[in-house]
Amino acid sequence: MAASNSGKDKRAFNQAIKAARIGEIASQYEVGLMYANGVGVGRNLKEALVWIGKAAERGHPAAQYLLASRYASGLGIEQDDQKALLWLHKAADQGHDKATLRLAKAYLHTNEPLALQCLGKAAQAGLPEAHYLMALRAGAADEPPESRFHRMQTIAEMGWPAAQCWLADAYAKGNGVEQDMALALTWYRKAAAQDHAAAQIALEYLDSLGMGRQTSGRRGRRKSVPVERRDSDSRWAKAAEAGDADARYHVGLMYELGAGVEHNPKQAQAWYLKAAGGGHAKAQCALGRLNQEHHPEQALAWYRQAAEQGEAEAQLALSQMLRDGVGTIPDALAALRWQLQAAERADAAAMLALSETLGLAGEDAARACLQRAAELGEPQAQFQLGKAFLNAEAQTRDPGQALRWFRKAADQGLAAAQAELGFMHAAGIGTPRDLSEAAQWLEKAALQGDAKAQWSLGGIFVTGGDGIAQNLKQAALWCRKSAQLGYAPAQATLAGLYARSKRIDQALPWWRKAAEQGDPEAQYNLALVLSRGQDVTKDAEQALAWFAKASHQGVAAAQCRLGLIYGTGDGVPVDPIEACKWFMVASAGGDATATANCERARSLLSKAQLSEAQRRAEDWMQQRAKP
Repeated sequence: MAASNSGKDKRAFNQAIKAARIGEIASQYEVGLMYANGVGVGRNLKEALVWIGKAAERGHPAAQYLLASRYASGLGIEQDDQKALLWLHKAADQGHDKATLRLAKAYLHTNEPLALQCLGKAAQAGLPEAHYLMALRAGAADEPPESRFHRMQTIAEMGWPAAQCWLADAYAKGNGVEQDMALALTWYRKAAAQDHAAAQIALEYLDSLGMGRQTSGRRGRRKSVPVERRDSDSRWAKAAEAGDADARYHVGLMYELGAGVEHNPKQAQAWYLKAAGGGHAKAQCALGRLNQEHHPEQALAWYRQAAEQGEAEAQLALSQMLRDGVGTIPDALAALRWQLQAAERADAAAMLALSETLGLAGEDAARACLQRAAELGEPQAQFQLGKAFLNAEAQTRDPGQALRWFRKAADQGLAAAQAELGFMHAAGIGTPRDLSEAAQWLEKAALQGDAKAQWSLGGIFVTGGDGIAQNLKQAALWCRKSAQLGYAPAQATLAGLYARSKRIDQALPWWRKAAEQGDPEAQYNLALVLSRGQDVTKDAEQALAWFAKASHQGVAAAQCRLGLIYGTGDGVPVDPIEACKWFMVASAGGDATATANCERARSLLSKAQLSEAQRRAEDWMQQRAKP
């Protein structure tokens, strides 16, 4: 969010601060963000943390997660790991997916059962990194190589770069699969496009062998050009022994990647040290990478040496370590300085990181950096730029530009961009409505494990149209995939498909899963089935609880049902005042049945009882109107 103090932003801030001061939680969080980003008010990180803290204390999960991040990094607040964990627990307890994943990573080495429990929840929510970490833990438990390969392939198709690099290594070395350098290159490039350092190094090494290059073919297409290897391994080894720093670096790469020699990290480090001693910047950067996890102070020193020689990868890594306080005291200004130097070298990953940093700081330059990173081919930047064009205010919103940038990122295989293209074609945003085109893009994203895309693709098959035949079998297949990833709307849709074919016993567990995640229609349908005892055991108490939850989310039909329950005493004592209250609430929500019932309920109450029913209804609606 860029800093802005236009009249409109100032009015928005004044409105938000008024609501925040009377205790509206969402407004307190919003005010915190506005102070942090300088929107409608002068930027003030201290005041931002005050308001974000208020929202966090009152249970706002995004505020709790943000506060945890600040305590972990020490940005604008005294660094405190214990408080960071405390707030992560609070956010995770409310279902905040990123907080749950971060907890899992925090406990991996100290409390494995809790870490695995958190990883399971994050994976169920569809986070690919969680799936990847679970696959690594499964691998550590002697999982068969073929099984582990298939698990990693699924995660790689979800778009997670570390899994893509793992898959590329497997194809390059023939681990658990037949060796296939063409597929290895494909997956290395996908991971490298997301700034995965090991994949970038592998591509550099293969390029030096003439295996990783791409040149323009006819009509602008790109194709691989085979180049004779020319005994490169032995020539490098000889040159390395003779003291050539560049050769020593490449021999280190060979040992690190297991390319042409047995994989041996210790040998890799030894050769990198020899090259780094001669001032080789890439070798210094490689030493930083190898030491970052277990010896961050050493990594920091190596990154600094490489960064001072202008190595963009090292400058960006050093910036991130300084920002997060890894191996050193957090230093936001020094981090920004190194990030700027990397970006000045037209490094796409650095441009993207800089745009995110400046965005948090409220600088207009963030958009320019994002634009430049996108132009340099960074898919995440292209996707974010597309979102910026799509979500801008009316006068600057440009769906056509959004479509163009989404397409560029989608062509590089970014699932989120493929899904956005599908949504835009399905809704006719920035382009004529075309369900066939939408389905093609949604399928690409769905095959990579994008839960929302899977559900949306299923929805197209539910209704059909525009040249696509209705296909409930395909609809159920895609909704089931999404539902199994924990996506509540897909769980509710899948339940509806089962109910449509009179399989209530199979619908019920999916309605329950969606209802437990807060889906209001699922809560209503679950309550309806339990109240009727339709193909299941009737449970009036559970039905009442789910009708109440759906009612509090504004489902008028559920509110009307509560009126009937209290009016007839179905599982509760008869309460005509409470019945009338719910009929009034549902009638105000537009439920025609409730309107008719309300008139009858009114006629049965005394003047005092009717006044009490009206008071309860008004109090309830006022309370619900608050965030």
